[in-house]
Amino acid sequence: MAKYEARVVGAFDEILSYLHQELEKGSMTLSLEEESYIELGETKIAIRAYERYSWFGQSRVSLHLTLVSNGQSTVVSAISTGGSQAALLKVNTLSESSFLDSIIPAIEKIKE
Repeated sequence: MAKYEARVVGAFDEILSYLHQELEKGSMTLSLEEESYIELGETKIAIRAYERYSWFGQSRVSLHLTLVSNGQSTVVSAISTGGSQAALLKVNTLSESSFLDSIIPAIEKIKE
């Protein structure tokens, strides 16, 4: 498992749309598997689960993208999992890291 978190500034919907577009640019096998939106007063939360095929690991790998926003301040959390072919322990985590690395530059671009 690989994780990256950052605080960014901007409109919630624009950030979410931008990150989605950047993920789509990075992989022809990307699919948005499921998503959830929650609003609690001024706080907005988006949770998205993406998958893509890892040519290197010959398996599917997932990325969970969570945004929590209150006004113009947003926390982005990206966690990637999967890709290992071993039954009992993880031998290959390169696919996870690669998927996570595909979104970090986009997050850094909008980081405060």
